[in-house]
Amino acid sequence: MRHVIGFAKPTRHGPTPQRYHGAGNGDELADAGVHILIEKPFCHHVATGKDLVKYIQQVSKKTGVKTLVGHHRRFTTYAVATGKAISSSSLGRAIAVNGLLMVGKHDSYYDEAFWRRDKSAGGPLMINLVHDMDLLHLFLGPIERVQTEKVVSCRGYEAEEGGAVTFKFRSGAVGTFLFCDNAPSPYGWEFGTGDLADKFPKTG
Repeated sequence: MRHVIGFAKPTRHGPTPQRYHGAGNGDELADAGVHILIEKPFCHHVATGKDLVKYIQQVSKKTGVKTLVGHHRRFTTYAVATGKAISSSSLGRAIAVNGLLMVGKHDSYYDEAFWRRDKSAGGPLMINLVHDMDLLHLFLGPIERVQTEKVVSCRGYEAEEGGAVTFKFRSGAVGTFLFCDNAPSPYGWEFGTGDLADKFPKTG
């Protein structure tokens, strides 16, 4: 990362694998006073993420450097409208939520990038569900408890193929989410919005 700092100012987009978002990338850019756009997920371990947040906060007090995580869905018209409806209480109090992310990814998807098979970086949780988790935080506030069960592995890769998740939000709301990238269905963000229509036909 040191060789790009010289021409990175004032801002740098960091599309590196999440395992490299911390030491040797995010910290060095922050030290150099470079504003950072970090790809999702922020980090692949909670401890690493907390360390990076703490470090950037300390550096920011001296340099004013700012950091943004690239969760783009929260800025779409769909998410903005949903957030306004929930916060305005026009739908009543949000006390429960249910989500589905079910898609059948071709084998070529995992052949193109072998890191997608690795449990520390790949799998639908880190690649896909992290987007939905961000929206749940946006709509219903912080999640304080999570329980999950993995689905049966059919591909045999190290990364999970999906799971069933239950949430408890700090607000008192509860939720469930079923996700899998080896089970074709018409349910998921891209199916509902028409994003990536060449790969996921719009059904919503």
